[in-house]
Order: sequence, then structure tokens, then C-alpha cells
Amino acid sequence: MSPAASAPFHSTVFPSHPSLVERYDLTPWDLAMLTTHYIQHGLLFGKPHLSIHSVLDAVKASLADCLSHFFSLARRLATDANGLIYIHCNDAGTHFIHARATHLTIDDVVSTPYVSQAVKSFFALDFVISYEGYGLPLLVVQVTELADGLFIGCSLNHTAGDGTTFSNFLNSWAEKMRGEGSSKQISQPPCSGCGIAQAQGKQVPGPGKIMANLFVASPCSALVASRDTGSWLAARLMTRCRLAASNRHRVSHPLSPQYFGNSLQAVFGLAPVGELLNRDLAWASSQLHKAIAEHSEASVLRHLEASMKAPRLYRFTNFDSFSMMVGSSPRFPMYQNNFGWGRPLAVRSGNANKYDGKIQFTPGGKEGGASMWH
Repeated sequence: MSPAASAPFHSTVFPSHPSLVERYDLTPWDLAMLTTHYIQHGLLFGKPHLSIHSVLDAVKASLADCLSHFFSLARRLATDANGLIYIHCNDAGTHFIHARATHLTIDDVVSTPYVSQAVKSFFALDFVISYEGYGLPLLVVQVTELADGLFIGCSLNHTAGDGTTFSNFLNSWAEKMRGEGSSKQISQPPCSGCGIAQAQGKQVPGPGKIMANLFVASPCSALVASRDTGSWLAARLMTRCRLAASNRHRVSHPLSPQYFGNSLQAVFGLAPVGELLNRDLAWASSQLHKAIAEHSEASVLRHLEASMKAPRLYRFTNFDSFSMMVGSSPRFPMYQNNFGWGRPLAVRSGNANKYDGKIQFTPGGKEGGASMWH
């Protein structure tokens, strides 16, 4: 397999209707994502029974209609005179890329349990952090032609939304692509600020300070190696497994499932390395279940209140060589994104937000299944 797609063509897609909102304020949950990579997820389809020009025209038109509802995704980040970061609703548009990799086939993508470098090239903005959304689009779409299929890869600025927001956007875009409803309506419109006050964050460090504090996590292989380093090491070291837990349904007045933005919080199970090695997987699972069960409205509100006073940024230095992080979710209805060409054949993700000790889950190809990516 060739390592990359070729012959890209670039254009800009603007919302089909201008935004009526000039400014979208970010919550502490949004601000925390400024130092994370853009989210990268994509869908593999069989080859549509249309010319590629007709397909691209339809994809762009439906995207323009969808952006009229998900208005923040066609905008840029900005900072006001008081140092508050927000999304400037200037209708600057979404970047659209058409690439050709006709030397590759569907089988090249799905026949391996790994995501190859060729497939990772189907996504734009590799390793770009969300803070760069001042000059870069908050959403970039790349459509890549294969010999017998089509891949739609999306890169979403994490400050604009989390995995649930990403999934809701894809579902609505697919609905538009199928020609359902009018350009002014979608069945599940995004809800901005419903159920929670849009708390403005305080000033965060400038780009120089943020970049200076980004580090690559050290290898997590030490956790496995600790079995052979003796009881002294195993007895004293602690290991954590962090989970990205949604806050949407954990408050007494739940956020709408269509809440637009981030509503995540890391919860974790903690154990001595030695005890984890001596226990079975059922015990380890019970520790994670306990951590999730204890993630209540009180803990959500405590974290939100503290973040409003002093906004926090997620950094890779949050993770040590004895920790793991689990992100994304097999519950996202990715395989329901029918763009009019049938059910997606596969779901894949790019390089973004991956490092030693990080695991991402996506739905599996079969109902109730899951795929795990590192």
C-alpha cells in the first residue's frame, strides 16, 4: 500500500444560510480541550453509482445545509478585549479536500486489524492542536476516492465539541445527504447551552506557554515490565485507568442529547501495580465500574465550579508510564450514517489524540460489537 493519498483539490464550503449569532461563548469544558488534537473520524463507503463530480457536488451542498445548523463549525476562535476565548461566528467556512487514492481498494482498508499510514492520510490536520483554530477552520472534511469506494474523513476542533457532538453532526449531515427535510430543518437540531449556563472561561495562557507545556507521554510498557522488576517496585507504584465520561445525563436537569459542545470529565480507577497484577480482570473491571458509579452530579458540579474559577487545560503530561486512558465510545451510532450509498463499510480514526497508553473505542461492524484502536 502506498503511504498517502495524492492529487488533493482544495475548496471552501460556506453555510447555505448566514449565522444569526455573532459570538458563541465557550464553557470550561470547551476551554480544557484547547491543548488537545482535532478529533479525527471517518467513514468508508462502497463506490456510489454516480460520477465523482456529482457525488462531490451533493456532498458539498448537504454539508453547506448542515453547517447552517452547526454554525460554530464554519467559524474560527477569537479572543476579546478581556482575554476571553470564544468562537467568532464570521461564516469563514469549512475547508474541503478532494483527494484521489485510486491505487487503493476497500479491501486494503478493511483486511487489516490496524489503521495503516495510507488510511491515516485520509484525514487532514494531523497532530494539530485545537488552539490553532484561530487561523485554521474548526472543521476540515476530506473525501478520498478509492478504486472501488469512497472515504469521508472529518477533523473537528475539539474545542467546538466532543465525540457526541461529532456523532450528532455526522448523523445530521447524512440526513441532509439523503435529501430528508428542507435546507432549513433537521430532525435533531443541535442545542447550544440548553440546561446549563454558558459560563465564560477566564483568560488562558498564550500559545507560547501552551506549546511549552505539551509533552509526549512516556511508554506505558513499564506497567507490564513491572512484573519482572521485583516486589519492591510493584508494591509502591500506583496505576490509573482513566475514562472519558460524558456529563450530559449525570445532572438533575440533564443536558439535551443534542447539546452542542463538550461535556466530558475524566474519571479513573486507581490501584497498586502489584495488586492489579495479582488480581483477575473481573476485579479490575469492578474498580472501573465503581469509579463510573461515583461520578455523580455533585462531582460534576464541583469540577465545573473549580474550572470556572481557574480554567484547566488537558495536557499529555496528565498521563504517566503506569497509566492508561480510554476515549471515544462504541455507543456512537457511526454505522447509521447512511449518505444515500448504503451503510458504511467501516469506521476508522486518524493519528489524532493517540499516544502510548491511550485506547479509543468505536462501534464494531456487527451490531453490539466494538473496535479498539491504539
